[in-house]
Amino acid sequence: MMSKMQTATWLASEAGDVMLHFYPITLGVLAAALVSTVVAFTSPASRPRGRLLRVLLPFVGTVAIVLCGTVLEGAAEASGASSWPVYLVYGVLTIQLGLSVGIVVVLRGLRLAAATWVAVSGWCSLCALFISVMSITNDWL
Repeated sequence: MMSKMQTATWLASEAGDVMLHFYPITLGVLAAALVSTVVAFTSPASRPRGRLLRVLLPFVGTVAIVLCGTVLEGAAEASGASSWPVYLVYGVLTIQLGLSVGIVVVLRGLRLAAATWVAVSGWCSLCALFISVMSITNDWL
């Protein structure tokens, strides 16, 4: 039996494996984020100092999804027909998407960089969601 910390680390590594399996998407999203960040830092009009760190906030949702998968491991199987643990993870993703849209709207002048980093966090969250739902339902592919 793994401890909760080992389970969280293992789920995160499995989500990383999913991202590596779909490497064209991962590389494309990361390349777009890096290019847009370089453009934001070279543009004198945008002044990204400190504001660009706000785009990292949606990654908290990714961590929350992995933690939900860790804490609720096997919960849907134990609760029978109830699937509230899975809906909880979907709710975390929905909150993250809303927060991401808000960040892109607020960061005027850095919207391209914000949108690409939000896309990176969304891609990470989808991979983490895939693994966490399998952990919650104990239905592994």
